[in-house]
Amino acid sequence: GDRHTKLITIGHKIEPTLVTTLADQDNVKNIMEDRINIMKDACRKHGLDTPGPDPLHQVKSWEYFINWEHSLVWCNVFKSASTSWMYIFNVLSGYSSKFLKKTQKIPLTLAREKYPRPSVDQLKEVLKRPNVTS
Repeated sequence: GDRHTKLITIGHKIEPTLVTTLADQDNVKNIMEDRINIMKDACRKHGLDTPGPDPLHQVKSWEYFINWEHSLVWCNVFKSASTSWMYIFNVLSGYSSKFLKKTQKIPLTLAREKYPRPSVDQLKEVLKRPNVTS
C-alpha cells in the first residue's frame, strides 16, 4: 500500500517517521520479519548463531539500554542513529526536551544514570519477553 512520510517534532529535533495505515501494518510486519530472517541467516553463515568461548561469541550486555516500562532494548552502536536513540531513551526516562537541549552533560552519561548497565542474565531475560522491541 501507500506509505506516507510525516515529520514530527520531538523536542528541538525534527525526526522523519513512517506513518502507516491499518492496512499497511501487515506489510510492515512482513518487512520486519524479513529483516530478522536476513540477520539470522548472516549470523548462521558466519557461525554467530551458536555459543562459543571466544570474545566474538560473548554477549556484551554492558552496551545495552533496557527500558522495561516501554519494552525497549537498544544496543548503543555509535554512528548508527545513536544520537537520536539516546535522545529518545533520555526523554522516555523523564528528562524534558528543554533540559536536554540546554544541559552541558553528555547524553550518554545522563542515560546511564537512568539505565544502569545490564547483566547478561537481565538482557537475556528481557529479550525472552513477548512484545519486546530490540
